[in-house]
Amino acid sequence: MDEIGQTSGAVKCDRSDSLSSDLTMQSMHDRTQDEGFLTCDKRADEPRKDSFRLHMVTWNVATVDPPNDVTSLLQLNSPESPDLYVIGCILGHLRFVSDTVYHDAWSLQFMCTLGPLDYVKVSSIRMQGLLLLVFSKLEHVPFIRDIQALYTRTGIYRYWGNKGGVSVRLSFYGHTLCFLNCHLAAHMKYATERVDEFEYIMDTQTFDCKKAPRIVDHRLVFWFGDLNFRIEDHGMHFVRSCINNQTYSLLWSKDQLTMMKKKEQILQEFEEGPLDFQPTYKFDLNSDNYDSSGKKRKPAWTDRILWRLRPKAPPPDEQEKNSVGLDAKTAMQLEEEEEYPLKIRQDSYTNIMEYSISDHKPVIGVFTLELKKMYSTPLVRLQAEGDWSADMDAMVLYSPLQPFPSSTWDWIGLYKVGFTSASDYITYIDGPPVDTTMSFSDRNPQQAGGPNLVNIEFMRNHSELFRAECSRLIMESNKACKRMQNNDNKLLDQRVRDIQFLKKELELKLEEIILEIDNLISLQSRVGNALEATREPLRVTVLCLKERMKRPPSERLHDEVDKELLMEREVIEGVASLLQRVVERITEQIRLNRSAKYHLEKDLKEKFEAQCIDNSCALMTTHSINSQMSQNTNAALQSLAVTPKQWENISDINVAKAEQQKINSRSLQALVESVLGQTAADMKKQVQATTSAFQLNIQEIKSAKSQMEDQLAEILLELASQQRIKQDLQVAISENEHSLSLAQARMVLRRKRPTKEQCHDSAHFQLFAEVQQITAHISKLQGAVVQSDEQHRALVRCQLELQENIEFKASSLYIDEVICAQHREPIIIHNF
Repeated sequence: MDEIGQTSGAVKCDRSDSLSSDLTMQSMHDRTQDEGFLTCDKRADEPRKDSFRLHMVTWNVATVDPPNDVTSLLQLNSPESPDLYVIGCILGHLRFVSDTVYHDAWSLQFMCTLGPLDYVKVSSIRMQGLLLLVFSKLEHVPFIRDIQALYTRTGIYRYWGNKGGVSVRLSFYGHTLCFLNCHLAAHMKYATERVDEFEYIMDTQTFDCKKAPRIVDHRLVFWFGDLNFRIEDHGMHFVRSCINNQTYSLLWSKDQLTMMKKKEQILQEFEEGPLDFQPTYKFDLNSDNYDSSGKKRKPAWTDRILWRLRPKAPPPDEQEKNSVGLDAKTAMQLEEEEEYPLKIRQDSYTNIMEYSISDHKPVIGVFTLELKKMYSTPLVRLQAEGDWSADMDAMVLYSPLQPFPSSTWDWIGLYKVGFTSASDYITYIDGPPVDTTMSFSDRNPQQAGGPNLVNIEFMRNHSELFRAECSRLIMESNKACKRMQNNDNKLLDQRVRDIQFLKKELELKLEEIILEIDNLISLQSRVGNALEATREPLRVTVLCLKERMKRPPSERLHDEVDKELLMEREVIEGVASLLQRVVERITEQIRLNRSAKYHLEKDLKEKFEAQCIDNSCALMTTHSINSQMSQNTNAALQSLAVTPKQWENISDINVAKAEQQKINSRSLQALVESVLGQTAADMKKQVQATTSAFQLNIQEIKSAKSQMEDQLAEILLELASQQRIKQDLQVAISENEHSLSLAQARMVLRRKRPTKEQCHDSAHFQLFAEVQQITAHISKLQGAVVQSDEQHRALVRCQLELQENIEFKASSLYIDEVICAQHREPIIIHNF
């Protein structure tokens, strides 16, 4: 808005039929004249202290649309209306490309709400999901100067703009202010990374301003946004208990930002009001309840507003004591701080709980800035010439009130009363054109008698005057034609330079997108080879499972080898499925890249044709044209349906689409590299686990088979011993039977004694007892023979069972150690 004009002069504005009386520059002049826009009084020389109210908002709204009513958010019912509104939003980046052409819904909502209240959007910047808007009361607009906006990406490898910072810097009545809206890395464990990202943003953002080229050089810096700092150590129950009891101070010591401020020097320079409000993250949607999902994230003050007042430069005497010279910049800062002091006071710092469309609650901060104005006179005076009407041309006079550097980008715009943004102009004119108009009326001499010579003399004089006027008109026409031709040549040259600039941008982006396509094709080949490399291991795994099913039924146990083989099959099949999806995704990204390449090439071709035509036009002269070229001029003008802004937007959209696809390609490449590395590692790990299971199982089988063979050898020895003991038992039975026969024969023979001699003497009793004992011995020996037979049969059964199990183990060992080992020997998993 400070680029209104450069030199004294007049601007002639062509008025259309649609222009109504509320579009007049005089109306805006009347609105601003009473506010000190066009007057210069003693305040420029003797500045007094003035207070200005600043209202700041930060809100992470993700992808939702704005609410219909933002009265509470902007505190529109407050008795004191803010002089400045600074609004930072964290939006979803899904509609970023369309939002680069049209205003996003949130910007429109704030513009439609604040516009009728005499607020103007002086600047805005959007980087994917980060949006920063700065509104000012209309009365302050002429005193807001040197507006610049920058962005810094800190997302994936600092190429992706889902995280980072956007900033707007400006001079407010001569005092340099900077507003930095950030969205830093998420999750509890990344507190140090958040500080690193903040320092990276502070270091990389440099402005084209000698007075304050860096963020830290500004008198006042506001740092706000979704900074993502969390609450450490305390458990969920304690945190929620403190929230319910409103004892927020118990949580401050474990707030990560508070903790990091004790360690980082750059953070210690920033101030923040007390966190006397509920943590603003994370809530269930459309509710005031904290996260009830499975993750149950701990509440935290992720959304913050901090400020930094530039530290005062040490006085000269103290610098002399420290042997430090007072350089020009420091001296200028010290003089500025003494003559034009700036103070800040925070009046309010809280959240707005009534909005529940997001998982974050908005945070607002209201400040009072007390400062002395460095100037109170606008740069340019504008004045409407005469009465304005919708069916007539209008004249605006302008003149600079202060000297300031001239620029080819200076322009004067015509705005509708109640405009909300600098881009809302109805029409505009570049540079300081001067239009001179003049009119005259014919006079006929009166015929009052007299001689004809008088009339003849009058007609002759009139003819001479007419000839002189015609000569002047011819000369002016020639000059006007030459001037217009020169202007045409300048505009054509400028147009060719614009085309060349856009061509360079398009060619650079085309080279980048072609490189990305080549990289993706190479990556697609790698993924295809990796997918092909999974087929042989999967075939071997399935074959091993089938071979192990041929084991004897008693050996078909669901052992560790089977488990690892099944897991190996599942892992390989999962890797193959994942790689197949990756191939499809790469194919789709290549298609999108080729689509962006096609549009870039088409745009480049059209730019080349337009450049050739404009070059030909620049070389054309009045002698090089023909009648056909000069025909149908009106039809050609009617066919030009694209405005210069739309013409730039077409290339900008193509470049933005190509840039987005390049970012997507690099993100996909990083993801695919990670997938290839992880899948190869998973397959290696699983194959090694299966091989180890095979080796362990083979050792166990060999050990069991060896034990069985040892037991078989012992069984065979025992069978031989049993055979010998049975023979010994049979010999003992035979000997006892002979002894029994002898005893029985003696008893029979003694019965033949004479009757009187057959008494039961001791010999009789001895023989009788001997027969009984021998009979008992024979009976026991015969029982021992029976038991020996049973033991022999049992040992034979053990022998057969051991021999069978040894054969089974040998079969299993052959399958695992020979067949499966031979199948698995060629399996070597390389890095994909």
